[in-house]
Amino acid sequence: MFHKAGEIAAVSGLYVLAAQVGLLTGVERDMPLLIWPASGIAAAAVILLGNGGVVGVWLGAFLATLALYNGFLPLRTSVPAAAFVGIFASLQALLVVRLAARWIGPFPKEPRLSHLLRFSTVAAVSAAVGTTAGIATILAAGVPLAAPVAIAWLSAWAGNLLGIVLFTPFLLMLHRWFHSESIEHQLAPMIFGLGIGLALLIFLLLWKQENERIRVLFEGEAVTTGAEFQEMLDRHMHALDS
Repeated sequence: MFHKAGEIAAVSGLYVLAAQVGLLTGVERDMPLLIWPASGIAAAAVILLGNGGVVGVWLGAFLATLALYNGFLPLRTSVPAAAFVGIFASLQALLVVRLAARWIGPFPKEPRLSHLLRFSTVAAVSAAVGTTAGIATILAAGVPLAAPVAIAWLSAWAGNLLGIVLFTPFLLMLHRWFHSESIEHQLAPMIFGLGIGLALLIFLLLWKQENERIRVLFEGEAVTTGAEFQEMLDRHMHALDS
């Protein structure tokens, strides 16, 4: 019993920590998130721990969401919203496990690139379901989104997808390594997967930088145009007074 409680506490703690890391990748306007590592940790926890992982994911997502909305929403709203976010985070992880079991089977001893591509498809489908449920919960709670709904959904979906594709296989590989299982045949597809994930992350970071540059230029031009208009208006007012 104490062992199971320790597993749940460890998973929930890792989820909260990963959620804080994910929030640090947030972008002010068009892209609220770049990557959500907690989704990958959640899927790996459910694969390795089963029901204990599900409970740990729910608790971690509940606590992370409650902390995020603390002081912003009343408790009568934030507690149910956090509970539903926890449920949907757990369901997303369960969906990853179920779809992976059906389309891939047990985590292969010698993963190939075809396994990675199938797992990426599993992650994309699961992330779409989890993101849709999460966005719906946020809107129902009355939380204003940092971007239009479509952009917020796409951002959250991409963050969940990257989190699952990058972190879940990596954590499973670490688990095998800690249990003295050979991982030499897993390195090539893992490096390939990390390369894809890092390429997407670099693309999103460059997109963020370009959006910020365009925003600064636009605001600067708007300020200049406003100042010129005010100056012209002052000249006309001065001419009328004369």
